[in-house]
Order: sequence, then structure tokens, then C-alpha cells
Amino acid sequence: MRVKIESLLNVWRCCAFASGLGAIVASLGAFAAERPALEAAPASVSAPSGCDPSALLAEINVARTDPRGYARILRDGMTHFHDRTYEAPDGEALETVEGVTALKDAIADLEARTPAPPLAADRAIAQAAVRLVADQGRTGESGHVDSRNASLRDRLEAAGVLARSMEETIAYGPTDPREVVRELIVDDGNADRAHRNAIFDSAMTRAGCACGPHTAWGWVCVIDFASDAMADR
Repeated sequence: MRVKIESLLNVWRCCAFASGLGAIVASLGAFAAERPALEAAPASVSAPSGCDPSALLAEINVARTDPRGYARILRDGMTHFHDRTYEAPDGEALETVEGVTALKDAIADLEARTPAPPLAADRAIAQAAVRLVADQGRTGESGHVDSRNASLRDRLEAAGVLARSMEETIAYGPTDPREVVRELIVDDGNADRAHRNAIFDSAMTRAGCACGPHTAWGWVCVIDFASDAMADR
């Protein structure tokens, strides 16, 4: 299928077990010493008409604040399925893993969800997202570690952001904000629906988005989320 989505959830929580690391985070200084040197982030990444990062964040907030209403929007997409093929609004046919089953799961989930507060736009977080978009747009790579081996935490700290918890969700392929959010919420082929859960995580209070061209997937959108600040510097 054309669309690829990746999500990184709860990559770092201060003074808690870091999933997959098998150790307790003892201090911020221990991490700072290991942080790779990062070049200054580009001011922005160019975006075509209809793919403004602010429009993407606005679409996410529509879903967060009114999940039941967004379920009705998703329901309209059921007519676009033919077996496991989804015909996107732009006419492109996308082969899915689960077909309409994942869409039905998303609709049922959203109809039962409690609304979450809207995310506040954060320019510093957006700069961390811009950094990854610029890097992967050039290299054609995917994932949450860039070509300089910088993680989400590294990129956020380089932008001056330090939060209790953070998440990152990436969509490769779609350029329309609604299609990006639809793909993340439906989360086809991912049993844990981690991308959907990131969109609706009420612990996240602020976010920054960036979109740009990608040499392998055509387009990439990065959404970085952060909880309330433990400290910003």
C-alpha cells in the first residue's frame, strides 16, 4: 500500500522505567552527555496547497474534541472500500491489510471515546518535527531516529523542550490533512492501534507538525506530541 505510518509512544518518562531500555532514568544529565550534536533546524519545510501543518493540527483537534463527530466523517469513507482496496478521494487506489474491518473498528472506538482537550500549537515542538522531515526528505529513510542518530527526545531537547512524556507519529504518503489523520486513526494493519491512541492521548497537551517531500514515499508528515512541561529551557 502507498501509505506508511509509524508511531513512537512514551519514548521517555523521567524517573520511570524506559520501555525496552531495562533501566531507570536516573538523571537528565546522563542523557544529555549522550545526545548527538545536531545542526540548526531549518526554519521550515515547504508544503503544497492543502498540506499546511497548521491545518493538520487543526484536523487532529477536530478529532480529539469530538470523536463521535469524527466517527461520522470516517463512516462516509466506507463507500470507498472495495474488498481490501480503498479508493482515496484523489482517485488513487490503496491496498490495505484489513480492508473495511479496520475502519469499522475505528468508528466503534471513536463512538465510545471521551473527548480530549485540543492540543496547543508549540513552535519549539514543531521545529523538532521540521528537523526530522528535512532529514528524511533528503535521505529517503523512515522511522524515529534520524541520520545523525538523534531520537525524538534528542530533537525536542535541541529545540528547548523537556516534557514528562512525549510521542511521535509519522505518516508517509498522503498530503491532505484529513487523509493523514484518517490513516492514523484507522491504523490499518496495526493490532495495538498505537497511532490512533497517540492522536487521542489526553496526557498530551501540545504538539507541533511538519510536512514535506520524501524521496521514497513522496510525502511525509511528522506530528510530535508532548505532555505538560517538566522544564523548558
